[in-house]
Amino acid sequence: MEPSKQDEHLAMKINDYRSFSNIFLLIAAFMSIGWFIPEQAEQMGTIFGLSLWFGLIGASVFCLSLSLKWTREWGNS
Repeated sequence: MEPSKQDEHLAMKINDYRSFSNIFLLIAAFMSIGWFIPEQAEQMGTIFGLSLWFGLIGASVFCLSLSLKWTREWGNS
């Protein structure tokens, strides 16, 4: 049985959101290196640096939770 267009679209969407989650986590990991570089540590300790870092982690968790939700829904149908 061939997968329907809707199933193919959902599978692509799940993979895209997992990729976005990985990209956001990778950027947050590279930003966290800034705390170990003396010149960058001052900038990373500011409200802007911390909010950007937490925002990236939050976006990663959000994208991953959406992809897991769609995976569960896709498996139940």
